[in-house]
Amino acid sequence: MPWDTAIKLLLVDDHGLFREGTALLIKSLDPAIEVAHARSARECLDQAATCEFDLVLLDLGLPDKPGLEALSDLKHAHPDLPVIVLSGQEERETVLDAIKRGAMGFIPKSSDDPNLLWHALKMAVSGAVTV
Repeated sequence: MPWDTAIKLLLVDDHGLFREGTALLIKSLDPAIEVAHARSARECLDQAATCEFDLVLLDLGLPDKPGLEALSDLKHAHPDLPVIVLSGQEERETVLDAIKRGAMGFIPKSSDDPNLLWHALKMAVSGAVTV
């Protein structure tokens, strides 16, 4: 079920195939979603500074900065920008730390359910936290 307005999403992950696959999944859920890509924390911060995004999907395993630090930096620079962590680091402490640092949701990369991603996107854009 698509949104009433176009959504602009920034997908941050250092693995190109994962980004492309995730972007295809997102576009299959709603073709109107615009997906931009970033490979690092620096690219994420640069793009967020120059473009208005409605949402960020952020991996925690980035090459240039630990993901939780990248999350803190992003939330410091853009406190109202919803961020969902999409990560293979699924330990309870990591999930809780991500939420404490401002993430609106946490999706484990091991998830097999595309509806989990769709639900988290909808919840984050509406201002609700989901884990």
